[in-house]
Amino acid sequence: MDIKTLFYVCCLIYTSGCVTSAELQSSWSGLKETRRIRCRPWPKLESTLETRHLRFLAGPKSSYVLSEGRSRDLQKAVHIAIGNPFKVTEGSLTQLPWGNEDHFVGELVHEAALLILVQSWVDGVANLELRDSDNAVRLRSAPLSKTFKDSRLVATQGGHWLVYKNQAGDVSLEDEPEQAARLLLGPNKQITLGVPITSASDADAFISSSTDTSPIVVGLAKKSEENPFGTFRIANTREGTAAPLETRFILAPKKAVESWTATMREGVLHLAYVEGSSLLGTAELKLALISITPPGKLLSQTSSTLGHTHSGQLAWLSDATRLYLVVPRWLDQESTLAVYNTDQNGLTALGNWGVFEEGTKFQSFFVDPQGGSKGVITEPRSKLARNPNLCQLTAL
Repeated sequence: MDIKTLFYVCCLIYTSGCVTSAELQSSWSGLKETRRIRCRPWPKLESTLETRHLRFLAGPKSSYVLSEGRSRDLQKAVHIAIGNPFKVTEGSLTQLPWGNEDHFVGELVHEAALLILVQSWVDGVANLELRDSDNAVRLRSAPLSKTFKDSRLVATQGGHWLVYKNQAGDVSLEDEPEQAARLLLGPNKQITLGVPITSASDADAFISSSTDTSPIVVGLAKKSEENPFGTFRIANTREGTAAPLETRFILAPKKAVESWTATMREGVLHLAYVEGSSLLGTAELKLALISITPPGKLLSQTSSTLGHTHSGQLAWLSDATRLYLVVPRWLDQESTLAVYNTDQNGLTALGNWGVFEEGTKFQSFFVDPQGGSKGVITEPRSKLARNPNLCQLTAL
């Protein structure tokens, strides 16, 4: 390798946090082959000191990427880019009016337009604001009796629900249970929140449902004498009740669960989890397909050995025809993304995508509905000024 090529490769690794060149080989003996992944740093304006978070937003006609960071005078700097997320340049970025105490809550499509929800403070009072996604102009505002933490929106057959946590006293936010309240938009986009439903424990999560008018609750219950590794519980909810209703289904893992994730697809709950220890090489990736029609039924369960590699938090990638499961895997100083196709036949390994440098964090995964491209937002290991990368998983 000549000096010029070596210099190019070093710059590529430093700026993107992942290796994309076909000529470079992983030193991980268990990683025989990887698919290409194209990474590029998020463009940064001269006035921007750092970018901390990127969020992909899918609109009805266009795709958006919302960036949050700090300007050089240490004020919150929020920009939006419209169009192909993998072709964003500095000229594509539009700065949005955004206060230092404004917090992004979620996005939704209403009347063929993409709108964003923001928690803001006006004269010391917390407000929930509905804003235009193109320019962040406030369309409607409603006062809040409490502030939200870790908020997001989930979609159901009956509309959108706001899922959030409230931090009370000395209890850490992680130990607080989730709450969900139906978000109602009136004829003129007036904002109303329904009666909140509180999950049974901090291990429960509200997920979207296309067949129910309210979200489904999935959680890993605490260990017991009867079930030493806990139990997965599935319960339905009903608007106007203070807590989830009766449990629909229980699944008991045979070993300790390292991580898990769940999603609904065509009326079937897909529950994926890592059972066993990836540190000791005894872990298995398991997929359970569950009918949530009361009282619930296990339709199928399949597994795949993960081998002697560590695994990270599981994630889903969903397009119009397929549902993919992404498993971050790492060994020593490298990591990669293992991708599986999931269907009624179970798990099908499709291969590994990319080789990432040590310490890379995966912020989120997304599918661009406008072009069908799959992407991942990564954060390279800590530097003085943070700046995420936007990566495209090719040939997927």
